[in-house]
Amino acid sequence: MFDLTILAFGKLKEEYWRVAGDEYLKRLKPYARIKIEELKSEAFSKTGHATAKNEEAKRLENYLSRKPEATVFLLAEKGEEFDSLQFSMKLSQIKGPIILVIGGSLGFSEKIFKTPYLFETCVLKIKDLQDPLIKMSKSSQNQDGVLYLLDNENEITKKIAKAKTDSLMMPKNIEDIKESRLEIYNLCEIY
Repeated sequence: MFDLTILAFGKLKEEYWRVAGDEYLKRLKPYARIKIEELKSEAFSKTGHATAKNEEAKRLENYLSRKPEATVFLLAEKGEEFDSLQFSMKLSQIKGPIILVIGGSLGFSEKIFKTPYLFETCVLKIKDLQDPLIKMSKSSQNQDGVLYLLDNENEITKKIAKAKTDSLMMPKNIEDIKESRLEIYNLCEIY
């Protein structure tokens, strides 16, 4: 079972996001011990962007100094890109606690990438159900291609059933279809 901490700067302010997050955590409970921890985000309107990012970096360094045994992933735009299957395989190889760090609204300070901690930086992208060449996005033209945290089970089932596929047989190894059958590969990744 995974021992996972999601460390985020700032708090979810809207009640509906907190409810959605709690529901998602409840669904994951059989598979992982998940804790959500929040670090105070720094206001940048008075101090400026660089100062705010450096203050957040200090808070992150302080937090991580108390967790030397953890494998830490910074979820950053400039990180290595993983699809959900690749990332789950990477996580399954880790023995011990895992921390996923979500930066503040300004992202991470460059200072944090130069700390003595061993970070992996990554970007997780889930592809659209109707067009696997693009990532899922709330601004998508076709909402049937996007799954939302607040979608109920029937909505999710309908969207998955409408997902773009083909009629060919499934291979034994889904990596064999990664390039040639993107629609099916996308569904397998989501599963």
